[in-house]
Amino acid sequence: MDVKNSSGVYVFSERQDVRLELLSVGRELAEQAGAHLGSILIGPNTKVDADEQIAHGADEVLMVHNPRLERIQVDLYAEALWQAIQHVNLDILLMGATKRGKEIAARLAQRLKVGCASDGVSLKIENGDLVVEKRYYGGKFLAKRLIQARPRMVTIQPRKFEAPPRDSLRKGRIEALEVQLKDAEAKVIKVEPTKRSGIEIGKAEIIVSVGRGLRRAEDLSIIQELANTLGAAVGASRPLTQDLQWLPVDVQVGLSGTTVQPKLYIACGISGQIEHIVGMRSSTIVVAINKDPNAPIFQEADYCIVGDLYEIIPALTRAFKRMLRK
Repeated sequence: MDVKNSSGVYVFSERQDVRLELLSVGRELAEQAGAHLGSILIGPNTKVDADEQIAHGADEVLMVHNPRLERIQVDLYAEALWQAIQHVNLDILLMGATKRGKEIAARLAQRLKVGCASDGVSLKIENGDLVVEKRYYGGKFLAKRLIQARPRMVTIQPRKFEAPPRDSLRKGRIEALEVQLKDAEAKVIKVEPTKRSGIEIGKAEIIVSVGRGLRRAEDLSIIQELANTLGAAVGASRPLTQDLQWLPVDVQVGLSGTTVQPKLYIACGISGQIEHIVGMRSSTIVVAINKDPNAPIFQEADYCIVGDLYEIIPALTRAFKRMLRK
């Protein structure tokens, strides 16, 4: 295929892992549309990063450079992305719905004067149009959106698609592009690192997650003991990470946190608001512990335990220790 002259499906995310996931759905759309698949890298990326994109399915990689792109600032990244797509025959742009990715997508869509379909879970070409499915109200409803205006933009949540297999023998085109940028609209005065756990909760196979049912920060020890017994990661609902700040933000499960798909998810003292449900409903097995028998979390659980977590969690820990002989 003539990459320079054919229309293309392009992917962009500031995160390498999300870019690889986007290449998976991007490849399907490119084959359906008879287009090539491209990837746009912005910032301090190397040829190794570009080679990885090609090895995972990209036909073309556009490497966008400017000294002002060393740090991620959404206005500069949106401008750089806009300049980059002026150099390609863009048909569809897939973007990762990360916190920064959503901001960049909104700015770019406004600049392009097109709509942007958010949080697509299924995408396909029908009669030349792009059909995007999105779930609403915690996944209870599925909406189909038909996108006709070009270019067509869609954001996709991380971990919705598996990264395609790596093929080190694949060949592709790599082009470097230097963009012209003005100073950012917002000036960074100081950068303070956010407290982080260092755990990639999105990849955990077992998660013990805790919510407002926990009364004191020091009581997190009983949650941690259960997690240690099971070899699990500790997760949390938004109030414990954002409001009370008892746990780092990178262990937050939910719409504004991380979407997880563990084999086992134990929800301790979590009521089950939609914000949280969206982030964990793809778990294989869900165990919910709550003293309120009408808690919404029980509607999503495979096993429901009605009771005080201060009694249930220690009892579960003892039982698992006996079973696992710890």
